[in-house]
Amino acid sequence: MSELIIIPDVHGRPFWRDAVKGHEEDGIVFLGDYLDPYAWEGITPEEAFMALMDIIALKRAHPDNVTLLLGNHDLGYLDQSICTCRMDWRRRTDIHDVLLENLDLFDLVHIEQDGNLALLFSHAGISEKWVREYGNLFCEGQFDPLALNRALHDEKARPELFRSLSCVSWSRGGLDDFGSPVWADVDDYLDGDRLLGGFLHLFGHTLHNGGPINVRNHGFCLDCAEAFTLPL
Repeated sequence: MSELIIIPDVHGRPFWRDAVKGHEEDGIVFLGDYLDPYAWEGITPEEAFMALMDIIALKRAHPDNVTLLLGNHDLGYLDQSICTCRMDWRRRTDIHDVLLENLDLFDLVHIEQDGNLALLFSHAGISEKWVREYGNLFCEGQFDPLALNRALHDEKARPELFRSLSCVSWSRGGLDDFGSPVWADVDDYLDGDRLLGGFLHLFGHTLHNGGPINVRNHGFCLDCAEAFTLPL
């Protein structure tokens, strides 16, 4: 693998198609939020659902090269306590069934090693505050981000995981002191919440104009509605 294609929040947008074309043998990481398009972008919920199906097909065709992470909008169809914002109520049951039937294809975090640098991919970054509150639910001792993937794929651990992922801070209209790895806003990190140490975090979730937002040299918020290429 010579480069990594990073696809931030899709929300039904077609930009990902040109970004991955011809790169199927490289690494491709989707950061989640495939559904629930913004009305002002003129994308229909049906188009977003069909894009999700195409992304799942891409993963099945290239299982070793394509990584699919889940965002708050996707997880809301599995557990509405996490998210109902802009939910496609008409297709809610169908989307729930598709995600559950293909849950083995999805993760919550992904780690790539680039020399001595560990790159941690997630939907919204992982904060130290969230780890202090919930990390011991998923592993003992030093927190291992990959424990979140194991909990996602463990039916017994999943309810507790989903409860921990429902944390929403004031910056997103919530009541919690911090956001979860699928809900944290980039402002949470810029205002003082620290990203989990030991990694360079690459995440989406917070839509913004311009280039990636550098979060105190500990990570980058990439959600500019465009794809990014990272040489490895």
